[in-house]
Formats: sequence, C-alpha cells, structure tokens
Amino acid sequence: MALKQMRLVIGGMLVVAAIGFLMFQGFQTSSVYYYTVSELEKKGTEAMNRGVRVTGVVDKSTVKWDARNLNMSFTFKDDSGTTLPVAYHGPVPDTFDNAENVVVEGKYGSDGVFHATTLFVQCPSKYEAQVTEKKS
Repeated sequence: MALKQMRLVIGGMLVVAAIGFLMFQGFQTSSVYYYTVSELEKKGTEAMNRGVRVTGVVDKSTVKWDARNLNMSFTFKDDSGTTLPVAYHGPVPDTFDNAENVVVEGKYGSDGVFHATTLFVQCPSKYEAQVTEKKS
C-alpha cells in the first residue's frame, strides 16, 4: 500500500510542477512592457528583438497602406518630438484614421524600424464621458 501512495504523491507533484511551469511560461510570453517612442529610443540595442509595446501619435502624412497585401508603414512620434518608423502587417482598425493615440506591439529591429504584429487604437477624448455641472 505504501508504494501505491508514494506513486500517487509523486504523480501529484509532477502534475502540480507541470501546471506551475505552464503558468510561468504563459506569464512570460504575455507580459510586455509599455514604452513611449522616446523611451524606446533611449533603450537602444537593449530593446532590440524583444517583444514590447509602444504608444505614440501617427504622423498621418507618412501613412502608406497596401490594402491588397495588408501592409502598412508610418512614422510614430511622441510629445518629445522623437520619431520611430513602424512597419505593420495585418488588418487595420476602422477607427485608425481618426485615432489620436495608437499602441503597437512587436519588436524593435536592428534596422531601426519597429516591426509591429498588433496595432491598437486608443479611444479619442471625444468618447470620454462629459461631466456637467448642476445648476441649483
């Protein structure tokens, strides 16, 4: 009977260890740091080829969209005036044209271009709830 209990305990410990390992791996791949354009530039080679998110404003005059191949390129900028070229492949959100702030997720390449795999549009301030004062 002791051998059966020992096998059961060892099997249970292996299952718990496997679940813990899978949770750790899932957390590692889903945790992505959030940078501004100037923060990413300051990181330089340290940030290259690592999964990161970058927020900024799209310079609308630089947008090039190839709808047939779903390729887009544009220049990102932030409040400091720092710019970052971005290459993105995939569908573009409908609200992209009216977007004030955009978040891209991907990798900063050694070629100085941010290669985005995901593009998020942040809601413009016109969608924020308006607070009105009550008159007494």
